[in-house]
Formats: sequence, C-alpha cells, structure tokens
Amino acid sequence: MKIHYIIGDDGNKLFSFSQHDFQMNGTAFIDGGFDYIRTNREIQYAEISDIIEDIRKQFKWISLYDINKNRRKVPVRYVLYELNTEHILNIIEHLIDRLIYTYEIATELNNKCIYERIKPTLAMIDIFNSEIQYLKQNDIL
Repeated sequence: MKIHYIIGDDGNKLFSFSQHDFQMNGTAFIDGGFDYIRTNREIQYAEISDIIEDIRKQFKWISLYDINKNRRKVPVRYVLYELNTEHILNIIEHLIDRLIYTYEIATELNNKCIYERIKPTLAMIDIFNSEIQYLKQNDIL
C-alpha cells in the first residue's frame, strides 16, 4: 500500500497517519492521514514497506490494552519502534477484527463505499506488518 508524505524544512519525511493528525516541520505541514490530504508542500508517495525505517520513528500507537489483552486504566502511547513483536501481532489481530466488523456493518447497510471506510485500517495493518518484516531483516526480533 502506498503512503503519502512531504519533505519537511529539515529534509526529513513528514507523515500524517490519521484524520486530523496535523504534523508540522518548520513551515511545512501535512494533515489527514489516509482520509484526506492537506499540505503546503509537494506530496510524495512510496510503498509503506520501502520507507518503514522513516515511518517507524513517527508512527504512534495509543495502547488501551496491555500485551496480555487486559484493559489499561490509563492509555499508553508508543512509537512504533518501541513495540515488541507479540504486541504488534495482538494489534494486527485487533485491526483484522475491526475490518471484519466494518465490512459486516457496511454490507448490512448496503454501503457501496466500503474501501474508503476500511482504507485507514488496511494501511495500519500494512505499517505493522512492514515493521515485523523490518525487525526480521535487521535481526531485531
């Protein structure tokens, strides 16, 4: 799956991963995640797996559950590179459940725009899968 990004004032890639995820670097900004794009720079595109090294430094996950799937009293924020493989696999399982639920509801409602509803979740699954591949390729597992 392709992801869009811009080049910030410091020359680094800048991503927005979700709706209303406004990010700024100097005078450069990007917003909208996979729902829409709002920026003041030229938009670049790449496969998630090709630029996972950049993504893993910026993608944040707010964890409502611990690694054993117990609900936390206080959510914890992680940057992608801080998550271990077991936690990532649990997140992917949760995201797949969300896809199935969204698909079932959309089918029930005869919703023709199913891809737009599931696109952000598909992108997150691709990001987490690419992180696992990155960990394997770099012997970090």
